[in-house]
Amino acid sequence: MSEVTSKEIYEAVEAIMPFKTGVVHSGAFVYEIANHFGLSSPDEVGHFASGKPKMSSFVNNALKKMVGENTIHKVGRGKYRYGADPTPVPVVAQPVVAQPVVAQPVVAQPVVAQPVVVETQPAPQPIKVVEAVVVAQPVVDYPYQAIIEKVEEVEDGDQPVETSSNALYVVSDPQTLAFIASVTPCWGKQKSSDPQCSICPLSIQCENAKVMLKEQKQKLKVEEERHQASMSELNVSASFEVDPNADLSKAVRLTLAVDTQCVASEEPLSAGEVAVYIPNMGVVKEEIAIAFGASF
Repeated sequence: MSEVTSKEIYEAVEAIMPFKTGVVHSGAFVYEIANHFGLSSPDEVGHFASGKPKMSSFVNNALKKMVGENTIHKVGRGKYRYGADPTPVPVVAQPVVAQPVVAQPVVAQPVVAQPVVVETQPAPQPIKVVEAVVVAQPVVDYPYQAIIEKVEEVEDGDQPVETSSNALYVVSDPQTLAFIASVTPCWGKQKSSDPQCSICPLSIQCENAKVMLKEQKQKLKVEEERHQASMSELNVSASFEVDPNADLSKAVRLTLAVDTQCVASEEPLSAGEVAVYIPNMGVVKEEIAIAFGASF
């Protein structure tokens, strides 16, 4: 019979269990403890008078002791796992003993009367009524009276006339005058017999524009007559029209390398013939380009 004591078996169980990662079966664990002490069978430790093996009782008691200490927990009949029991421990509510409430005597505080302050308002002052004097303003009978700054003609050496700083437009500025002309339907139609024209602050500028427009129309008429005469002398039909996108100022005289046709008259042009190329229009006969007024 082996001389292994119950204390040594307890110590062996507590030392081996931390290394167990899985479920430990108590029956097989008894044989593992026996092998730990070099025994071939747990029966070598002996039996109690009741016939129950001692080692089996010691190992089971050691496992139960570790369960009580919560170092291992039971997962089934005769089955254990190392570690604290994950099952939460029910919390037993502790009875709350109500403390007797001692009523405190209420001491009445003396009420101190506050003095009432009456504010007196000053008597209202009589309102003075001031009669306003309304000055009638002159009525503006013609447009641009308040916004156009008249420019007085001055002789050489005279100082320029100072004008109001509140004016919004200065008719001496060409751009301003062009803007006013663009928004004035009657611009360039000044009539000395018209009462509205006589009071208009732009009557002088409008009359000058009327004269200028008349001169421009006369000049265009003269140029058109000269153009028609030039085309007639060159035997060019007046029905030929210049493309509005044509750039006559950059025309180029050239000798044709291939046969083509004039884009104005649709007449054939032969290779080796002299013609004129007009940008944005095409190749035309030389006399037609001259009649069009092309520069080359």
